[in-house]
Amino acid sequence: MSPKRVRVRECKPGPFSDFCGSCRLLGVSTSGYYAWAKGRPSKRSLIDAALTRKIRTVHLLSKEIYGAPRIHAELADANIHALKQAIAGRANIMWVAKALHV
Repeated sequence: MSPKRVRVRECKPGPFSDFCGSCRLLGVSTSGYYAWAKGRPSKRSLIDAALTRKIRTVHLLSKEIYGAPRIHAELADANIHALKQAIAGRANIMWVAKALHV
């Protein structure tokens, strides 16, 4: 979150504030503020979600037998490159969530 955007968020439209003036003062467009405020997912979070889906798919196709090392090998065979630690971390989060019925 950029410092400029934080200050604009604190100056939301109200009876005693000039929202557009605050945006101009800080050099931020009002449309830019509203786009940022919607909280669109970042590129990194989209990539993480795609990797998690691929891990889940490989795990389910293996009848939930494969662990992180075998999933890593399967993804590498499919030309999907990711660190073993990244796969292990996401897989562990998924398995813990499943065990807790989340």
